[in-house]
Amino acid sequence: MGESPTGWGLSLQEAISGAKLRNEWGPTENTIQSTENNKKLENGKFNDIGQLVSGVKCYVLKLVRFKGEEVYQCCDKGELGEMFLCGEQLSPGYLDKEQTSRAFCYLKKVEQKKGEEADYFAKQAYSSAGAFRVYQTGDIGSKNSEGRYM
Repeated sequence: MGESPTGWGLSLQEAISGAKLRNEWGPTENTIQSTENNKKLENGKFNDIGQLVSGVKCYVLKLVRFKGEEVYQCCDKGELGEMFLCGEQLSPGYLDKEQTSRAFCYLKKVEQKKGEEADYFAKQAYSSAGAFRVYQTGDIGSKNSEGRYM
């Protein structure tokens, strides 16, 4: 979760009539802002990092074994997992190609039998039909039943 506002942030909000304090989360690799929480503070804190901003998609995934392979599975609501970002704001990468290949990858949905409910994704280094590019943030988070990220 993002940092709680302290001192000057709270004083500024109180001093400026009608000012809103927002909690935003997002890595530079996704042009800084990925989620936004503009709800009122509760006990001087934000309870979550908010909802996705337009053009951003976030997957909260966990590494599991499926059909004998290590793949990523979407976490259930409230379950902790690693946050993967994708969308139109995603950076093309770094100048260092090796560093880019470690942080950015492609996910491709694993074919499942009819009736299997969970979504599984295979991680790939390069694009292929049906794969989509993501940034593997390294941040641990969850998504609640209201669609807000923690």
